[in-house]
Parts: sequence; C-alpha cells; structure tokens
Amino acid sequence: MDLKIEKVFTWLLLIFFIFLFFMTWRYGAKARLAPLFMLIPGIVLTGLQLWRSYRRPEAIKEEGVDEEDGESYEISAPFDQEMWMVGWFVAFAVAVWLVGFLVATPLFLILFLRFWAKESWLLALLLGGLTDVFIYFTMEWAFSIILYRGWMFR
Repeated sequence: MDLKIEKVFTWLLLIFFIFLFFMTWRYGAKARLAPLFMLIPGIVLTGLQLWRSYRRPEAIKEEGVDEEDGESYEISAPFDQEMWMVGWFVAFAVAVWLVGFLVATPLFLILFLRFWAKESWLLALLLGGLTDVFIYFTMEWAFSIILYRGWMFR
C-alpha cells in the first residue's frame, strides 16, 4: 500500500475508533463493557501503527521486508501461504460454529501453533490453555457475557 494512503487510512481508522469510544459511553455500564473491551486495544494498535508509519524509513528495517520502491514496508508473502492463512481462519470460524468459542479457541491455537508456527507441543498447549482461561474469566465471569456454545452443544 502506498505510504501516504496508508497514513490517511490509519488516521481515518483512529478517528473512527475514537468516535465509537465516546459513543460507547452513552450506553449503560454493563452494555459498554464489550465494546470498550474491543475498542481500547483497537485504538492502541491503530495509534502504534500510525506512530510506526511516521518513523524514519531507516528505522523500519525488518528481515523479509520488500523495499523495492522505497516506500513499501510490507512483508511479502507468497500467495499460497496467504491462502493457507485464510484456510486456517475459515477453519476457526467453522469450529466456532460447530463447538463454540471456548472449545474452538484453544483447539485452533494449539493446532495453529504446533503445525503452522512449528512451536513445541508444550508451548502450544500452554498458550491454548491460558488463552481459554483468560477468555472464560474475562468474558463469562468478569463481564457476564455468555459466549456462543456452538451448534453441537446447544
């Protein structure tokens, strides 16, 4: 993506997130928890991306970065790898539909980390389990939001 277009898009995204953030405060205390849970990381990550886009190009040296035109800092990935990533996320969406978030999320993370990222079984199981515990206690226990249980467990 052209660097100027990327900056404009990122500014628009940040303004949109901030607008939604302030609009969320009109909701009741319980109703605004989930939107804020999503918006605050969105604002932080968009701000970081904006900061990154204004850094000097010399400071953004990464392995595997395509610098042919001098303005692009995106990592080039072969098309087949991109399609595999799309496949992973489609499989995650199907798993959520079938068995729900609390089963699909650790299953996806464990399989993804082990077979795509080539991490050890120990790390994959640890991160999958910790993520599931975090999601359960954050969403269901702290916010009292019942996550989708899946078609099989209805």
